[in-house]
Amino acid sequence: MLIRVGLVDSQRLFRQSVALMLNQESDFRVVGEASDGHEAFSLAMEKKPHIMLMDLDLPKLSTVNTIRLILGCCPKVKILILSVHHDNPRVSMGLEAGAAGYVLKDVDHHELIRIIRHYAHGSPVSSAFLTSSEVIKPEELPAPDTSTLTRREGEIMELLSRGQRSQEIADTLSISIETVKVHIQHIYRKMGVKNRVEMILLLKSLPPIPLRTPQQSSLNQA
Repeated sequence: MLIRVGLVDSQRLFRQSVALMLNQESDFRVVGEASDGHEAFSLAMEKKPHIMLMDLDLPKLSTVNTIRLILGCCPKVKILILSVHHDNPRVSMGLEAGAAGYVLKDVDHHELIRIIRHYAHGSPVSSAFLTSSEVIKPEELPAPDTSTLTRREGEIMELLSRGQRSQEIADTLSISIETVKVHIQHIYRKMGVKNRVEMILLLKSLPPIPLRTPQQSSLNQA
């Protein structure tokens, strides 16, 4: 399989360096480059890449909106976010928008090639949270056990799985954002995850989580 790759980054030198590296591999072909969100959308529509490496900080059109736009028209493309920091809140926003995963920009080039191959061939790592030093696969995250969730925590977890942010959840449930944040921390602890990125990946990579009804939760109220 020839893996078609699109590169999206505002820095031309970075794009050229990555393109040179990838094109040296017999099973890779860089089919196009883009410097902003609008160009990225055109690239996706015209070249139909299997994989798009996309910088987290795109000009003109935000990375999150670019991801949504591309996946709305080209749902089969797998988008990997390129980030300098793994704890940037926009990483989780990009994952919520539909990105398959993310990679830190300082990743070793051999590791980057391995990661792209995994994503392109649909291996289990395709839903992974990736950094330059570790690969956390969904199966390495603890299996979710919702039996310990209160009714309110179950409601919030379901809204998280739909991609809602804390303020949106607060508005939906008519509670304060501070209360939402407290419940989210309790959910993290009970689900065995450390942050929103891991929570989103857990929800995205596993089958729909059956949440208990209010009647089932009556003995464990919020």
